Amino acid sequence: RALQAVAEAMEGNETVEILGMVLKCLLSCVGEIVEFFSDLAYVQVAVRGFSFCEGVNATFALCKFQNIKPLLAGSLIGSVVTMTSLCCMLGAIAAGVAASWPYGTDSNSDPAAFTVCKITAVFSMLVGIIVGGGMMATISSGCSCLMVLYAEDPEALERSRPALAEAFEARMNDIGEGFELASRSH
Repeated sequence: RALQAVAEAMEGNETVEILGMVLKCLLSCVGEIVEFFSDLAYVQVAVRGFSFCEGVNATFALCKFQNIKPLLAGSLIGSVVTMTSLCCMLGAIAAGVAASWPYGTDSNSDPAAFTVCKITAVFSMLVGIIVGGGMMATISSGCSCLMVLYAEDPEALERSRPALAEAFEARMNDIGEGFELASRSH
């Protein structure tokens, strides 16, 4: 934030503005990486009972010594969660407007009825965000936990649910091929 304030104070100098944008981009990337590792560290805290610092150390060790493909696949879950939460919000808005529409569009209705329709849409949006976000946060946490535990010990899933382990491994291989293709093209 301090760097952002300095950059805003030096507006007008194009070189400083460009450097500020580059720095802002780099800080954003570092922030995303820290957030990614923090999420994985919280899995270690929840599952193993580690302190947060121990969880971060375990996460770094996991990334260094184990299969990182499941962890990278887990990072893709965030996009799905965000889009699904937005869909829940839009669905709730549509339901709220559809429920109140007949009351606000009648030619004999007063302007207050249309205001009620708008208020219902806003209230429905808030309910959709809260309910959809809560549901998807649970799914996201479960996926993060599954990915971390699978990266640590893939054989555990094989021992307990062989058919599921086979399907999961096939998907991991598909994801791995996608990452390999993307890295070859650059």
